[in-house]
Amino acid sequence: MQVSVITAVYNQGQYARQAVESALAQPETAEVLLVEDGSTDDSLTICEQLAAEYEQVRLLRHPGGANRGYPATLNLGIVSSRYEYIAFID
Repeated sequence: MQVSVITAVYNQGQYARQAVESALAQPETAEVLLVEDGSTDDSLTICEQLAAEYEQVRLLRHPGGANRGYPATLNLGIVSSRYEYIAFID
């Protein structure tokens, strides 16, 4: 079984690395989708670094880097996932 792990990121850059590495430590994790929701801190930069560092990590953003809120951010992750099973890290 392969799982897409989705995490909504809004001003939580300080926790992004720990979340990604925790997800990647699970053998079922096929991809981690970081859905950046227009943060005002350094979250975007950290997410970009993680996506460059790990091939299983993809960074997604709303058009124009807008803040669309939690439900829209999760939905973007869901429609962008590549695997049948989905898990969320909040």
